[in-house]
Amino acid sequence: MCEEPPAGGWRPSSVRIATLLLVVALTGCGTASVSGGGSAGATSPVGSTAGQPLEGTTWVLDGIEHADHVRIIPPGVRSTLRLANGRLYVAAGCNLGSAQATFDDGSVSIGPLPLTRKMCPPDAMAVERAVTTVLQGTVAATVDGGRLRLGERGAALTYHATQQEAVGSGG
Repeated sequence: MCEEPPAGGWRPSSVRIATLLLVVALTGCGTASVSGGGSAGATSPVGSTAGQPLEGTTWVLDGIEHADHVRIIPPGVRSTLRLANGRLYVAAGCNLGSAQATFDDGSVSIGPLPLTRKMCPPDAMAVERAVTTVLQGTVAATVDGGRLRLGERGAALTYHATQQEAVGSGG
């Protein structure tokens, strides 16, 4: 099933297309908004979705939307977040931190997010910059089963749910 690279290597456009297809396959098509109310319909109450609770789940970053492209997380770099007891616990790619977080009608309001201050390889620092750029103030939040998307078009983070405990998750 695995194909050998063509003579002269893969063309950059082929790599971009393959990356885009992978992201589309991982993120799925539809989303349901995170909602602060208990109303019936397509949205779910805060803290739960059709298949995956928002709070108490560890979410693993698998894509960064920036401008007009999506970046896959580099091998060896891991970024997670976990929402528990009104706090957002983040492993940002290199450093750890937490902030107060409240949910309201399809968004999450994030307080100041102080992080530890160690230096890491460039790939990890680039992921961390992207994560901390999005996780500021009030951020759009949508959940669809085991998928979480934070941010707006052109500046968003996509996560998948896992059962593993996040580093520094406080719970």
